[in-house]
Amino acid sequence: MTSHASTWVLALASILVAAPASAAVTLQGTRIIHDARQGRDVTVRASNVGELPAMTQVWIDDG
Repeated sequence: MTSHASTWVLALASILVAAPASAAVTLQGTRIIHDARQGRDVTVRASNVGELPAMTQVWIDDG
């Protein structure tokens, strides 16, 4: 196979195996900046707008 033909085969194979993505869980924001002097609590709203249950993962760091 020529280089040009193998590029087209690879591109076609990539398109065929690519899965569509959708966002079922929406968040109030992507980042939360918290001033510790104003209190310890922060509320983040997460909504599942999809038809099926969805899982999320959350982690907290010291930034």
